[in-house]
Order: sequence, then structure tokens, then C-alpha cells
Amino acid sequence: MSVCRAHMALVKIGQWGGNGGSAQDINVPPCKLASVTIRSGQAIDAITFSYVGMDGLEHVVGPWGGLGGSPTTFKIGPTERVKEFSGTHGPFGTLADIVTYLKIVTDATTYELGDKSGTPFNVPLQGNATVVGFFGRSGALLDAVGVYIRP
Repeated sequence: MSVCRAHMALVKIGQWGGNGGSAQDINVPPCKLASVTIRSGQAIDAITFSYVGMDGLEHVVGPWGGLGGSPTTFKIGPTERVKEFSGTHGPFGTLADIVTYLKIVTDATTYELGDKSGTPFNVPLQGNATVVGFFGRSGALLDAVGVYIRP
């Protein structure tokens, strides 16, 4: 695994979705995303992820959201990177605005979860930039999501 150097910039982009639930964030700046578990059905119910932090330790975060939907877990290999992150957000049931769909593309595979309804969002990743962590808002579902990027 590549060493995370302090001089590497960390960029926080987003968030997309509504203002429901509580704010969620990480405590240790991320270097490398290790795994992601997304619970989904007709919307994104929850996200849990693990990452290697600037401290060199692996941190497990979440779940942010509820226990509905079915879980999908994927590991990010040591040299694999997330090269695209996109999705949709909008109304769901009685909720005004939540994350309804996520698409995560690595250089090995593509994951698409939830129901593609609502307003689309997309994080353009240039060059070797990669998603290394998440932040957002959650209650019974994933209300909003944003990403940490390392160039």
C-alpha cells in the first residue's frame, strides 16, 4: 500500500441530499479507502466504510443510516482506486430529500445501488485523484453524502 504523506492535499467535496438526520464525519484524515458497505433498496439506507488514516491505522465508520435494504460490501484493493463517484438525490416517501442512488466506479469494477431517481450529482476525478472517505447526514436513511478526495 502506498504511504500517505502529510503534504498530499485532501479535498472535501459536496454534500448532496437533504438536511434531515444528523451530521456525520470522520475524525482522522483519510489516506486510502479500504472497504464500503451500502445498504440499499429503493433508496440508499446506510453507508459503512473503512479507511486507512493519516495515523496509519484502519478506521471503521458507520453505519450512517438505518438497517433497511440489502447490504452490498466491496473491498478496495491495495492498488485499486475509486475513479468515479456519482448518484441521485430527491424525495422518498415522506422525506423531502435523501440519497436515492450511488454509483461507485473503481479501476476494477462498477457498483450501482439504489434507485436512479431524483437530481443527479457527479464528482469529477482528474488524473490519479481518488475517493478516500465520506461525510454526510443520516437518520433512518442516508440523507446526504459528500466525499474526501486525494489527488
